[in-house]
Amino acid sequence: SQQAGSMTAECELPMPIERQETYLVIRDRETMRVVTVIELLSPANKRSKGDGRHEYMMKRQEILSSPTHLVELDLLRGGVRLPVVGSLPPGDFYAIVSRANRRPRCEVYAWTLRDKLPPIPIPLNRGDADAVVPLQEVFDTVYQRARYDLSVRYDATLDPPLNESELQFVNK
Repeated sequence: SQQAGSMTAECELPMPIERQETYLVIRDRETMRVVTVIELLSPANKRSKGDGRHEYMMKRQEILSSPTHLVELDLLRGGVRLPVVGSLPPGDFYAIVSRANRRPRCEVYAWTLRDKLPPIPIPLNRGDADAVVPLQEVFDTVYQRARYDLSVRYDATLDPPLNESELQFVNK
């Protein structure tokens, strides 16, 4: 007979998937009120039926319903773009700047694989000039400091794959 409390088997429980999403919050120095949220979209945000997309869409709605500015950076070619009313201009990458005082209108910055990353305005408190983030300089600095040249596999297949013109461009 088996004694109470003795183990007869071992199994595993399904664990929640831990997600780390990248974003930056700009606060008013005196009141600590959130002024602007800068979101860097992840592959999970762009999977059409994924939990990450659903969670982000809820967060996006909360921000858009508040007096907080929202800046979304979509530096991913793949996945399903986040919804906008109408259509986005042609591009591979996007930055969308949604100023609380101009909603539902927003500014869209689009660029292709061939373009340098543009400077992006970051709205601050009313009456303050925008901070301008030079995305290309930021990218170059992070790339060099993190030594991505040692770890990025440039021979890996991309998803979505590059077209012939893009392949010629990147192989120059």
